[in-house]
Order: sequence, then C-alpha cells, then structure tokens
Amino acid sequence: MSSTASKLIRMFVILSVLSGCACAGFTMNIQVKRPSFKDNLTSDILLDATNNGDEPAHDSAIRIAYPAGVAGGPILIGSLEPGVKNERVQGLSIDPSFLPGDYPLILVLNFKDKNDYPLSMIFESGFYVARHSSSQIRGNLTVSPLGYDGIGAAKYVIDNLDDRPHNVSLHVLAPGTVEVEGGQETVMVGAKSQASVDYRLRNVVALPESGLTVIAVAEYDDGGTHYYDLSKSRTKVAGARMNEVLLALALASAVAAVSVYSYHWLRER
Repeated sequence: MSSTASKLIRMFVILSVLSGCACAGFTMNIQVKRPSFKDNLTSDILLDATNNGDEPAHDSAIRIAYPAGVAGGPILIGSLEPGVKNERVQGLSIDPSFLPGDYPLILVLNFKDKNDYPLSMIFESGFYVARHSSSQIRGNLTVSPLGYDGIGAAKYVIDNLDDRPHNVSLHVLAPGTVEVEGGQETVMVGAKSQASVDYRLRNVVALPESGLTVIAVAEYDDGGTHYYDLSKSRTKVAGARMNEVLLALALASAVAAVSVYSYHWLRER
C-alpha cells in the first residue's frame, strides 16, 4: 500500500472519530490534596476527578507518571459522567532513598470516548519529605504547535539564581497521546547563569485541533535536601489540511459507492 493511500485511510479514520466527538469536547479537572511524608514512607493522596464536558468518558484511570520511586496505583475511576465528581483515596509509598525536600508529582489521566478512542491529559501536583525546600532554579518552558507532520518543538530555559553552580536534572513530560524525544537531560548550570535544552515532540494518537499541556521539571540536590521547579506550557495539534480532508471524504464516498454496487450486483446474480 502506498504512503498516500495509508495517509488517506488514517485521515478517514480520524474523520470518523471526529464526527462522533468533536461536538462534545472533554474538559477534565483533577483536584489533588497533596500528600506529605513527614515521619514515614507512606501517605494517602486524595483526588477529585470531574468531567466538565458534555460527553461521558469510560475506562478512566489515573497513573503516576513521575517521579520514579513513588508507588501507588493505577487509580481506577471507570466511568466519568459529565458534571459528576469522582473522589478517590489512594495509598502511596516512596523509596527510602528520597532526601528531605519538595518533589513534583505528575499524574496522567487516561480515558476513552464513546467511540473507544484513547485520550490522555496530564496534571501536576507535589509532595514533600520531612520538610519543605525552596528552589534557586527557575525554569521557563515554551512549546510550538505540532504541525501537519505531527512534529513539534519545545525549549526549556533554566536560570540559576544561586551563587553556586548546580547539576540540574530536567524532565519534560506530555500526555500519553504525544511522545517527547529526549525527555530526560542533566545539565550543569553555573552560578547566576542560564542554560537551555531543546526537545522534539511527536504526535502518536492525539486528534487534530486538540489542545494539550506539556510539563517540565528541573530538580537538584544540595546539602542533603532536594529542590525542584515546575513549568508548563499549552500547545495545540494542527488540524487536517483541507485537501487531505476532501481526499479522505472522496475516498470514503468511493468505498461506500463500491460497497453498494457490489451488494446490488451480488443480489442480481
């Protein structure tokens, strides 16, 4: 099968999905009561998940995407009816190697629409171990829209406000429908200096015209304490080119016409 034919078939599938859900967009809200690990390695997390759209979602589940070393979940929700709050309490545990300080907690909500199309959204929260910490690193994330080819770009700029250099671990995370290539980096940022890292984003199954959030985390250890800064950016997936839409519709019409003709031809025989 030629690449053009494959693209048209994919476009036809996307158009079929859009006809069922484009008029009923999803707006999900997750409220998190931050856990704290003051004196032990276990804590509870309280989540309220609400579907603020007008279409129900099903097979909904929340997983912890970051950081590694936090165990708990997936947090199964099941059906998310419009306007209905779904409260869940989940026990969490952390690895004993976690230093005192503040940490990010990145959650991904995966669900399906009425056509069983997989959708994904990313949310941020946080927790602390033993005591709070205040980072001297500040980050700024910018993300370009994902183009017709499904490719986008992100730039993460890091400012070190401290009088000392820091070895900073960078993580860029996106919903499950988009892949971040080279999402983990480590950079040495000099005192009162700036560093930046470029990333490439690739669309996996995100629908055309859909919006998405990308989250970036900068972390470092200093004097037995862990610090982090979080930045996020909204971007959008490009819509289908009009000529591809028309070609896909023409292909769909041709397939339907052939099916009808074949049906009547077989009946006459």
